[in-house]
Amino acid sequence: MKSKYSIPVGLMLLFTLSCIQEYKAAVLDPVGFKEMMEENSDLQLIDVRTAGEVVSGYIPDAINIDFRSPDFREAMGKLDRNKPIAVYCAVGQRSQAAYEMLKEMKFHEVYHLEGGTVAWQQERYQLIRP
Repeated sequence: MKSKYSIPVGLMLLFTLSCIQEYKAAVLDPVGFKEMMEENSDLQLIDVRTAGEVVSGYIPDAINIDFRSPDFREAMGKLDRNKPIAVYCAVGQRSQAAYEMLKEMKFHEVYHLEGGTVAWQQERYQLIRP
């Protein structure tokens, strides 16, 4: 005997499952980070260092949003949550915190460069100097 509730419950379950968003987050070494950058043409690459640090060089196409700025969270919240976002700093501490914050803010695809620009340069990858 079929229940009169089986079809509505089934439809509700199907609707709920279709609304679940998949989130992707990863901490990458410089090699993996560079590969991910090459695979994502719409990547939002964020350098979370201070402006003074950025003068020493930055990864191509990066946007600087200073982690220590009082409006950092607000500035990050203005980025597109549906496009991949990757963060880095000098050694990985600030970008790790930014990475955790972005996951909490429900960005759909978030990456963090483990070891920051120090590890990046150890792989002999170049930084652009302004």
